[in-house]
This record gives sequence, C-alpha cells and structure tokens, in this order.
Amino acid sequence: MNLQKSAYDLIPSACEHFLASIGCSAKRHPRSDLAPLLARPQDYAAGVIHFTGETMTGSVVFLSDIRFFAATLPSAARTQATPGSAADRLRVRDLAMELSNQLLGRIKNQLYRVGVVVEPLLPRAATGPAIRVVVRERKEAPHVYLAGDHEVFVWFEATTKGAAGTETVARLIEEGDFVEF
Repeated sequence: MNLQKSAYDLIPSACEHFLASIGCSAKRHPRSDLAPLLARPQDYAAGVIHFTGETMTGSVVFLSDIRFFAATLPSAARTQATPGSAADRLRVRDLAMELSNQLLGRIKNQLYRVGVVVEPLLPRAATGPAIRVVVRERKEAPHVYLAGDHEVFVWFEATTKGAAGTETVARLIEEGDFVEF
C-alpha cells in the first residue's frame, strides 16, 4: 500500500464532509486561481496546523476570504460584527485556526482507518501579507471548493517516514456522533 497516495486520496472526501458539517454547500472547483488572493491578501485569512507522527508528518492549510469566515461565525457574533473592527479580525483569525484544527481532526480520523496515527500541533493564523508567505510555502496544488460565492482553498501536505501500523483498527466514532460515558 502506498501510504502517501492513500492519505492524499482521502482529502477531498474529508474536506467535503467537513464543509457540509459547518453549513457550507460546497462543490469541488477544478482549477485554482491564486492571483486574487496574492493581489489582495488583506481580504483573506488562513488557519495553518502542522501534525506529526511515527509514520507521517505534514500540515493542513484552510484558507478563504474574510467574508467566508465571518459568514460561518455563530449568529450572535455575526449580528454584533462591525466591518473592519480589530475585534472582528481577531474573531476571524480564531475561527480560521479552529476550522483548520477541525479539518485536521477529520483527516486524522480517516488516517487512523489506514493505520496512521498523527498528533496535531498548535494551529496558527495568517492574515494580510503573511497570506503570501503561507501560499508560496506550499509545494502541492490546493484543493479548491466553491461555497456560495466564496472560494475555499485547502492544502494538505505530508511526508511519510515508514509503513503504516498493521494492528486492527477499532470501530471509530463518526464525526458528529453522540458518545455516552
């Protein structure tokens, strides 16, 4: 089994299910035009989270325009939002980090199914000119989704260090399932 290919193959499904879980009706977009975000990085935010494990290390980047993140804020925060305020910029940065963390959680769950265990590191946010640095650091092409009139870019980059575990994988709890202790 090619571990790297298996990991990359599960990303589109994980992204689509994740976007649906946050209320976005998103569809895969066949091309990625990075020119608008490189021209106006102040209009975008990204959450970046790295992960590590015995057999795989890498990162996930979840990037979209600020309006996308503002639209996914809880309704109470949206109604109190003041365009251009510093507090709203901080909320968007926090949300970008949280969404990248949640997406990695879904990917982590899928990787576990093929015997790969990874642990997330702390997420970070990028806005403004730092967006250019984040995008230029990517070695892979992004997965692009259209969510309404917003483009959502997801980069998954991983390096494998060995073979996946061969132990039997226990039944996993599905995302959104209720667990009673």
